[in-house]
Amino acid sequence: MSTRLLHILLVILLSLSCTHVVWSQGFDWQYSARFPVDVPTRFYGIELGGSYGMFQGSLDYVELATGFPCCTYDAGRGTHIRGAVTVDSWLTPVVSLQLGIGLDVRSTALTSNLQTVPRRNGNDITVVTTQYELDGTVTYGQLSGALRYRLFDSHLNVGLGTRILLRLAAPTVEQRERILGPDDQFFTGNPPSKVANLPSAVITDASDFVLEPFALLAYDISLHRGTYLSPTFTVGMSVNSLSSTQSWRTLDLGLGIRLVRAF
Repeated sequence: MSTRLLHILLVILLSLSCTHVVWSQGFDWQYSARFPVDVPTRFYGIELGGSYGMFQGSLDYVELATGFPCCTYDAGRGTHIRGAVTVDSWLTPVVSLQLGIGLDVRSTALTSNLQTVPRRNGNDITVVTTQYELDGTVTYGQLSGALRYRLFDSHLNVGLGTRILLRLAAPTVEQRERILGPDDQFFTGNPPSKVANLPSAVITDASDFVLEPFALLAYDISLHRGTYLSPTFTVGMSVNSLSSTQSWRTLDLGLGIRLVRAF
């Protein structure tokens, strides 16, 4: 009787051990209980994502015509679009290493501190309030890496990683000045307007290299044997300034999706 009980316990232990191997990454990769299968540990695919960036900085703008600083860009927002070729290598059934290479295009909308300018009209002097606005786009090459950990043997996972951004081209920049008040004040022109476009670009010192650590929360969804999809939420912050000479940093809130397949 004791021998039979021992055999039953050994069968149960072996079954649990096989189940742990088969269910690496949280998915059942085997075709049937009688069909041996090598559990895939390396997956290749693509990643697409977008994010909302909040900027803080102290970018001084100098009028090229006069050489005098007229305002400081201190806040802004923007959208980031990224795409990458990626590899997902499972070091253990619950820990994976992610690597990627791709492009990251970042659009920025910055606003300056408020400016007050006296305007004379005959004997009347009116104080006009204006604000400078800057729209810029920078294209980076992106290298990324992250470690993630499956929580509670589920498909939910958390991780930490970093992006290395390498600037590929000079940023494209548009700049303008906007009259905020009073309502009866306009820039001269035909027709008069509340907005004046400025011909000179300002950001000529965008950093060639940006380091951006991030945290991630993801959920793996099996689509087919050997293929899974990972919706991902990330929070990142630049370590160094996006400008090589002035303060300009970003907090990045992103959503992305990864589609990978074992080969």
